[in-house]
Amino acid sequence: MAKFFMELTTFISPYRRTVLGYLWTLINPLLMMSVMALVFATLFKADLKTFAVFLFAGMIPWNFFNSVVTQSGMSFINNEGLIKKIYLPKAIFPLSIAFALLIDSVLSFLALFVIILAIGGSLVIPPEISGS
Repeated sequence: MAKFFMELTTFISPYRRTVLGYLWTLINPLLMMSVMALVFATLFKADLKTFAVFLFAGMIPWNFFNSVVTQSGMSFINNEGLIKKIYLPKAIFPLSIAFALLIDSVLSFLALFVIILAIGGSLVIPPEISGS
């Protein structure tokens, strides 16, 4: 039960005092990836629709991995007082971070599907990219 509340707190606390709240979970990656897609599609002279979908599909797992590694290490430092006071399995702290970030990543993938539908893309890999 304690693990559930830690995960819930980890997910809720970053958005508690923001104006946009949980909507920021979707807006932040969308804005970041949109700017990157425009810049790199222009730089590489690629089709924006195709490039944006592949960029977004690769950035979401990378951001998840990067955030889990970075924030899990800091979870021990941030919860040092709790670790010293009571006995808890130490794995709870990084697991709660990973679970909260997994929820963020799932929401980002939902935003990716909305983008794919909005730009008229397809969920099938085009033959010129797949090599067939």
